[in-house]
Amino acid sequence: MKFKSWIAVLGVVLLLLPPVAFAKGGGFSGGSSSSFSSSSSRSFSSSSSSSYSKPSFSSGSVTKSTTSTWSDRSGGGYFKPSGSVSAPASSSGGYVKPQGGPAIPAAPSGSYSKPGSVATTSAKPTFQSSSGFNKNVTKDIQKEKAATSLASYQAEKGKFKAPEQTFDKTKYSSNALYTSKPVYGGYNAQTQYTTRNTYYTTNRYVTPSYAYGFGPSYGVFDTLFLIWMMDNMHTNAEARSMAYNYRNDPGYQQWQAETRKQSANNPELKAKVDSMEAELAKMKAEGVKTDPNYIPKGIPADVILSSQAMQAKEVQKPDLVFATGAVGGNYQEVGKLLKRNATNVNLTLKETTGSMENLKLLLGGQVDMAIVQSDVLAKLDGSQMATEQTIIYPEFMQLVVNSKSGIKSIKNMTNGKCSVCMPRGSGTAAAWDALVEQDSSYSKIPVINDTYGGCLTKTQKDPNVSMFMVAGLNSPVMKIADKTAQKSGSLTLASVDDNDFDRKKDKNGNKIYAFHAIPSDTYPGLQHGWLWNHSVDSLTVGAVLVVRTEWVKKYGQEAFEALTFSFLETKDDITKLVNKR
Repeated sequence: MKFKSWIAVLGVVLLLLPPVAFAKGGGFSGGSSSSFSSSSSRSFSSSSSSSYSKPSFSSGSVTKSTTSTWSDRSGGGYFKPSGSVSAPASSSGGYVKPQGGPAIPAAPSGSYSKPGSVATTSAKPTFQSSSGFNKNVTKDIQKEKAATSLASYQAEKGKFKAPEQTFDKTKYSSNALYTSKPVYGGYNAQTQYTTRNTYYTTNRYVTPSYAYGFGPSYGVFDTLFLIWMMDNMHTNAEARSMAYNYRNDPGYQQWQAETRKQSANNPELKAKVDSMEAELAKMKAEGVKTDPNYIPKGIPADVILSSQAMQAKEVQKPDLVFATGAVGGNYQEVGKLLKRNATNVNLTLKETTGSMENLKLLLGGQVDMAIVQSDVLAKLDGSQMATEQTIIYPEFMQLVVNSKSGIKSIKNMTNGKCSVCMPRGSGTAAAWDALVEQDSSYSKIPVINDTYGGCLTKTQKDPNVSMFMVAGLNSPVMKIADKTAQKSGSLTLASVDDNDFDRKKDKNGNKIYAFHAIPSDTYPGLQHGWLWNHSVDSLTVGAVLVVRTEWVKKYGQEAFEALTFSFLETKDDITKLVNKR
């Protein structure tokens, strides 16, 4: 009787204590030596408020949303506009490699600049139930961008004394120079002017003041380019070729007539006009053939073409191949969700076995985008490939053990008495290999390879076997494990709570791991305690969305913005997918 009375008293005391008192080290049934202050501070939040705020626009037209999405992780080896740094003269598109990055050939399109870094903390990745970003928000941003673009265009026109002539698209519908610059994601005058001005700054060219006595453009040509061409045709072969090959172009001829008119009262301009015409006459006399579709090397189309001509173009969709994962897995489902929202991108989904194959496909240039676990991505040296990266959700290291094993934490397994079971070649296996690389004590734990179903059966029957799985919460396998635990009580969830891993970083300085608590109501059977369910501390890796920088450079900043908006619109659906609660 006395014993039962003591149990009753103990029960009352326990009921009076706050649940968080048992959240350390894997909860009331835990006993882990974790030094965490409280699991609640690291819980995987599914109820936090929106983090979205109305975006502002930088000189390169990158929205705040795009900057904050991609600037918290570094993929190494990207380019910045040379106008923002002290750069040597260049005629290859105006890009320079930032210090410390790998040598990568400059992109001739001159259309991409990586969003600048924003102040970030070492906070653990969180995945909110609402990003505050939807199609209505996208429309608002697009309206603001259109207004900003129009304002930039009007401000540029206002610098010129002569009015702009109407651009006749029909005269250039088959012109190779005009069609060589597709518009992806929408035209933005601000982006074009930034690229154009960066090119001139990089090449140390100062536009003469008399250039603004003309109109802003002539046919397909930007006036500042025509003036640059005239000023540089004796020292730059491409400028000379452009002047010769397009001398019969209607827009060019209109500008040439205007230069003759204005040179009558401008000796400096007259000398340049006479010199240019003499050079062109000499080339004609020498029998140089004319190519009306000539495309110069090393001069971005944004420098040559007029804003009006660019605005007249049809918006095209960039092609993007997205490596996801196995059928029915979270990666593939994320791909399907994104494909549904990515209306401005031709998105092709590629089924794969997961992170390791995705990384190989990225390295081989066979795909443009993929989802890769952060620990697998850590194997990538920054000099191997330049990427843009963002964590889309945390993937939990989940350790299911036999209830009779006495194992409360993964650290209890380093004595080698209990094996860990996982599928060979899976993302989980890659994660385990990474753990062993980071801490040799894990190499003492024997590894068994089987399917997740096979591992679960082995664990249920043998206290010396455990199942290890890296995935979002409530995956199909974990749901089966939880139902088994509810029926038989034979399985429980142990902590993966090695503090040392929270400080690990990859070669680009990104955190590889983070800690979260698996909420107490996630797995009622696996997290069952004496009086209530307990949360379990778990090491997590990020499911990282990786985009090759080459894709961004190929299709331009506006295409990247369109892709980012599609991703942000999809975040709420991704949250519902991975939570499944």
